[in-house]
Amino acid sequence: MTGLATGWRAVATVAATAVRVDPPRALLAALGTLTMSVQPVVLALLVRATANAVVDGATGAAAGYAVALAVAVGAQIPLLWFTFGLRTVVEEKIRHAIELRLADATMTGWSLAHHEDPAVADEISLVEQDITRVAQILVFALTLTGAVVQLVFAVVVLGALHPVLVLLPVVGLVQVWAGQRGDTRRQRSLEQAVSGVRLATALFRIGSRRDHAAELALGGAAGLRRRHHEVATAAQRRRERGEYAATWPVAASAVMFGAAYVGAVVVVLLSAVATAASIGDVLLTITLAAQVTGQVAIAADVGVQLVRARRTAGRYLAVLARLAQEQPPDPAVTTDAAASGPVALDDVTFRYPGSATPALRGLDLVIRPGETVAIVGGNGAGKTTIGKLLCRLYDPTEGQVRYAGRDLRALDVAGWRAGTSAAYQDFVRFELTAGEGVGIGDLPYVDDTARIGDALHAADAGALVTRLPAGLATPLGDSFPDGIDLSTGQWQRLAVARAFMRDAPRLVVFDEPTASLDPETEQRLFQQYAAESRQRRESGDGAVVIITHRLGSVRFADRIVVVDAGTVVETGTHDELIGAGGRYAGLMQTHATAYGLTTSAAASIATKEMP
Repeated sequence: MTGLATGWRAVATVAATAVRVDPPRALLAALGTLTMSVQPVVLALLVRATANAVVDGATGAAAGYAVALAVAVGAQIPLLWFTFGLRTVVEEKIRHAIELRLADATMTGWSLAHHEDPAVADEISLVEQDITRVAQILVFALTLTGAVVQLVFAVVVLGALHPVLVLLPVVGLVQVWAGQRGDTRRQRSLEQAVSGVRLATALFRIGSRRDHAAELALGGAAGLRRRHHEVATAAQRRRERGEYAATWPVAASAVMFGAAYVGAVVVVLLSAVATAASIGDVLLTITLAAQVTGQVAIAADVGVQLVRARRTAGRYLAVLARLAQEQPPDPAVTTDAAASGPVALDDVTFRYPGSATPALRGLDLVIRPGETVAIVGGNGAGKTTIGKLLCRLYDPTEGQVRYAGRDLRALDVAGWRAGTSAAYQDFVRFELTAGEGVGIGDLPYVDDTARIGDALHAADAGALVTRLPAGLATPLGDSFPDGIDLSTGQWQRLAVARAFMRDAPRLVVFDEPTASLDPETEQRLFQQYAAESRQRRESGDGAVVIITHRLGSVRFADRIVVVDAGTVVETGTHDELIGAGGRYAGLMQTHATAYGLTTSAAASIATKEMP
C-alpha cells in the first residue's frame, strides 16, 4: 500500500494522543520512568559507599549510608507499581482513542471503495491484529528512554573505573540492531500471511454460522474444513518461517554480548586487584556491569517492540490517510430537499478499485420524477453498479451523475442520501427488536410505531410481525438469549420495510429486492411497488428504480432499461420491447423456458395484465 508512514512521526502522533487523553498521568508516568532509571545507579553508589565505610571503620558514615540505602530500596517497589499503574491506565486510554479513530475512519467513509479494496482490507487487518502494540508506543518509548538514561549513568561511573567498560554498550548495540533486523523479517512474513489469515477467518465464520449449517452438512463441510486447514496452515508456516529467520541473529548477538560482558568483568576485576582498589569499587563494578547487561537486553527487546509498534502505527496513519482521500470535496451547495428534477447518468464509465475492466462503459440513462424504472439484464451486466452510483456510494470514474441538472459531486453526500432509500439483495440482519430493525431505515423515527407500521404494510410484512411473540418489541437474532431467528425471506421483508420508512424520498432503489422471497410474495410486493409508483407519479416527486434479473413482474414499470456489458442496449415499455424482438424479448423467452413454459405460454405471461 502506498503512502506507508515511516520515521518517528507515528510515535510522535501516539505520544500526542497520550498527552491529549490524559495529560497529568502521561507526565507523571514519564517522570516516574526517568526516576526509576536513575535509581539503580544511585543504589549501586550507595552500596559502594556503605561497603567502603564499613571497611574503613567509619561507623557513623556506614550507618547513614545504610539508612539511605534502605530508604532507596524501600521506595523502589512503590515507585515501580505507581509508575506501572499510571502507564497501564494511559496505555488503555490510548488504545481506546486509537480504536475509536480507526472505527470512525472505516465506518464513516463516504464511499464503498475501502470496503471493496483487498489491499486496504489487508492493511486494516494488520492494524487490528497489532492495535495493542500501537497503544504501547508510549510505554515502549518511556522504557527505552529509561534504559538509555541508566546506561549513560552506568557507563560514566564505570568508565571512571576502567575505560574498557565503555565498549560494553557498543557491543550491546549489535544486539539492538540484530533485534530490529529480525523483526523486519518477522513483519515481512506477517504481511505475506495476512491475506491467508483473513481468508481462514472468513472460512471459519462461514463454517460456524448456524444458517450455513444445513447446506454444509449436506456436502460442503468436509471441503470447507479442508480448505480452511490448508489456508490456515499455509499462513501459519509463513509466520513460523519469519519467526525462525528473526531468532537466529538475535541469538547470535546475545551470545556475543554475553562473552563481552564476561571479558569486561574479568578485566575490571584483575585491574582492581592490581591497583588495590577498594571493596566498594569491586562491588560497584560487578553491580553496574550487571545493570549494563540487563539494560542492554531491555533496550534491545524494547527497541524491537518500539520499531514494530512504530511500523504498525505508521500503517495506522497510512490507513487514516487513505480513508481521508475518499472524503469528497466540500460541496458547492447543500442538497435542497424541496428540489425536484430528473436523475441522469451522463456518459458514465466506472471501474471498481483495482479492476482494469470497467463495470460501466459510456452509459446514458435518465430517470424522471415520479417514474418507475426497471433495470434488467444478466449477471455482471452492471445493474447493481448503476444502483450504487444513484445512491452515491461511488462517484463515476468518467462522466457525471446529475440531479436536476447539477453534478452530484457539487451536492453534499449526507443531504443526497437523506433523500434516497434502498433495499438490497445483500441485506443486513440487524439483531435488534423487530421495530428497531425496521425503524433504523429513518433513524429520527426509529421509535415511531405508526410509521413503522406503515412501512411494514408497504412491504407486505405486517402479518410477519403480528405473529412474533412480542410484536415490534420482539428481539431478533442470536445476540439475545430469547431472540427469535427468522427465515432468509422474512429477514428480507424487514429489509424492504426499512426502505419504505422514509417519507417521500426523491429516489428509492430496490436491488434484487425479492431474491429470497417466494413467487406469490414477490408478486404482491411488485404490486405494492406499482401502487407506490402511482402515488409518486401523481405527486410528481420521487422515482422508483427496480434492479432485477427476475422478469416475471416488471411489466408494471413505466420504462424498462436493458443493460448488457455495462451499457444500455434497450429501453422502452414492456409491450414496446416485446414487439421489438430484441434483447429483452430474448430474456423473457429464456426466463419462460427456464420455468418449463412453451413459447405461447411465455407470450401469454409477457402480455398478461397485472391486477
